[in-house]
Amino acid sequence: MELDILPTALYFRIAETFPRMTISDISRVILEQRKIKDSQEVEATREACRMVHQGHTRILEVLRDGMTELELSAEVEDAHRKAGHEGLYFVRQFDFFMGRGPVASGENLSRIAGKVQSITGVGLSRSIPLGASRKEIRTGEMVVVDVPTICNGYHSDQSRTYVLGKAPWGCKALYEGLKELADRVLQELKPGMRSDRVYEQAIGIAEELHIEPAFMRIGRDRKKIPFIGHGVGLELNEPPMISPSSSDTIEEGMIFALEMEMTNGPSEVVKLEDTILVTADGPELLTITPRGLHEV
Repeated sequence: MELDILPTALYFRIAETFPRMTISDISRVILEQRKIKDSQEVEATREACRMVHQGHTRILEVLRDGMTELELSAEVEDAHRKAGHEGLYFVRQFDFFMGRGPVASGENLSRIAGKVQSITGVGLSRSIPLGASRKEIRTGEMVVVDVPTICNGYHSDQSRTYVLGKAPWGCKALYEGLKELADRVLQELKPGMRSDRVYEQAIGIAEELHIEPAFMRIGRDRKKIPFIGHGVGLELNEPPMISPSSSDTIEEGMIFALEMEMTNGPSEVVKLEDTILVTADGPELLTITPRGLHEV
């Protein structure tokens, strides 16, 4: 059984029902099988990426001064649903809940949600302190939207950064550094590389570009977020993890999200995340939304 996600009460009930049976954990076996996607799984992911792009298109149409994060999130969610998004997502983490996905602006970009280190935004209450809030978005503020979609059970994970009005120079510089770093990681990514090596390369490129202090940080925490990517499939977070502690090998047929962000102050946060298919020739972007900094 998949013991990493099986509730304790159910475990005891099954053990009592089958007293002569030995319960074995097959979680790792199943997750290993799910790492490599076939053509149907890839096509479902492509469709989910087309759905998530509709949310981006809607942002360009409706984002305005005084609009709340919640109102913007609702517009994105509506566009996703009209495009065919199934309406939920699945995360392989016990007791994890959030709104339909992080939407944060201004100072909320540096407010750790309290559940997962890589997610910011305060939600509507302490009941679910993750996701969009009733904070009004103001001209000049950065806005990060990271609302996933799902098609036939397969997810798309994408983050884009927006600025309402003209982006400040510091925001542009921060984003340009982040995008160059992400582009170079993609150029060097090949099947056969170990995940920890990909992470080390990203840190090395950040140092070369003189942006390492701001790379993979959120809020006031000086520690870096300990990953730059994660597998995407039947769940939003599957192996492989692109992290310094992972020995997973990148293989042809894997789909994962390359997820990077930078912080240069409480309200200066930019993020870029794409869903990627690993091919024999390197990575293929499945997400289709333009990857620049979007001024609305």
